[in-house]
This record gives sequence, structure tokens and C-alpha cells, in this order.
Amino acid sequence: MGRWDTIDAETKAAMRTLESNSKVVSVRYISPEDGLQELQKNIDLSDIAEDLKENPLPAVIVVTPKHDLVTPGAINGLLNEVRHISAVDTARLDKVWVERLYYIIDFGRRAALMLLFA
Repeated sequence: MGRWDTIDAETKAAMRTLESNSKVVSVRYISPEDGLQELQKNIDLSDIAEDLKENPLPAVIVVTPKHDLVTPGAINGLLNEVRHISAVDTARLDKVWVERLYYIIDFGRRAALMLLFA
């Protein structure tokens, strides 16, 4: 089976849209089954999983932005683009992580400039 064989048409279209976006480095699909397996590896859910009649987890598309999208505003712009794709129910961003990373990079740039002109 190929990468696309078990993915519905709407999700395939969303993935193609994301892959063609110039702000995106990679797109990774996580099926509900793979998500449940990963969750079971990290948390002991064997008792609960056996009682479930069906898997409650949704399919997930993980989007990795290009490295030059370092400002929170640029990342939020990409997030808004993702939210406007019709197949997307929910788009999430770890804003705290993005802001910390941005401030660490900004601090490094300022420190480098200070050393350069000192």
C-alpha cells in the first residue's frame, strides 16, 4: 500500500495544498489508528482501548513550517492559511513554544551584534 491509499480524498487534497505552500517544509499524516497506537505506547490505555467500540481519535496532519518563519506573526499567518482549508476542522499551534523560540533567536542575534560592535 502506498502513502495515499488509506487517506480519504478531502484529506489528500488538504495535504496537497499544504505541500504546495511555499511556507511549508513537510506535511505528515497520522491516521487515527497510528495516533491510538502512539498514545497507547506513551500512556497505558489498554483497559480503556479494549472497551472502545471505535477509535475516537481524528486523523492528524502535522505541518512543519520553513525555518525562516521565525516570528510569531509569520507562524500565525501560516496557521490562518491552514484554518481556511475546507478539510481542516481544528488547527493548533503551540504559541508559547513559538514565542520562546523567537525570543531565544532574537536574543542570540542581539548578543552577536553586541559582540561584533564591542
